[in-house]
Amino acid sequence: HEKNNFVNETVSMRYNTLNLLTQLVSEGKIDSLILDNFSINQNLNSLLPDLMPVKGIVTKGIGGEDKNHFGIDIAAKLGDKIQASQEGMVVFSGKYNDYGNTIIIAHPNNYYTLYSHLQKHLVHQRKYVNQGDYIGTIGETGKSHGPHLHFEIWKNNIIIDPREII
Repeated sequence: HEKNNFVNETVSMRYNTLNLLTQLVSEGKIDSLILDNFSINQNLNSLLPDLMPVKGIVTKGIGGEDKNHFGIDIAAKLGDKIQASQEGMVVFSGKYNDYGNTIIIAHPNNYYTLYSHLQKHLVHQRKYVNQGDYIGTIGETGKSHGPHLHFEIWKNNIIIDPREII
């Protein structure tokens, strides 16, 4: 937990998912109505993004050498299908900087999941997905060294290590 606290304390606001979403809105990559119209149900405390999005091997955790790695990397075969870790609304599906092809899903109870370096998107912005729905395929777009999924979970602006939930 000490490592997670250190990572959370060092997270720049630039990497905060809520600010990332705001930045994507300001860049015109997300329609702000999507976020406004997605009603987050506060009563479903049991809903967590707890499904492993792809079968593979975790090759990198949170932190890392550069201290700016806010998720886990899961090595898998190029083209393997990626599943939504929980039901929710796709708020971003497109190319984004070093993340390459990326999908961000807003889930109940203020959780967000981010899936990046995808080869292919299987869902579009505003699509409502169920847990286990296929949303994309493993790729190596953006700043990537081999086929893998970069996967992040956020609760509001707090980084959650996916290995603690899944």
